[in-house]
Amino acid sequence: MDRIYFSNNKDLNLFFKDIKEDSKLSWKKIAESMNTTKSMLENYRKRRLSMPEDRFIKLLQMISNEDGKNYFLALIKRKDKNWGQIIGGKKAYKMNKKAFEKGRKK
Repeated sequence: MDRIYFSNNKDLNLFFKDIKEDSKLSWKKIAESMNTTKSMLENYRKRRLSMPEDRFIKLLQMISNEDGKNYFLALIKRKDKNWGQIIGGKKAYKMNKKAFEKGRKK
């Protein structure tokens, strides 16, 4: 499952504004409907974290306007679900090249 993010805050804020207005729910209730916490939803809203695709779809379904849904679908960006692990592995290798080479010789 991919990770979903918006490339700028303006689009992200509009996305969450439409969800809030169309659902007429509190942020806590919106988070509960996604099987997550309000603080995690806040992380998505503030662009601290990218969203799993399944949670993005649940949020998208709260928007009543089909044109609005299509608009946001055109704006999203995707990353592989393990993109952070890949970056971390490459950084660890760069920092510890000698240890990795030594481990390969065993």
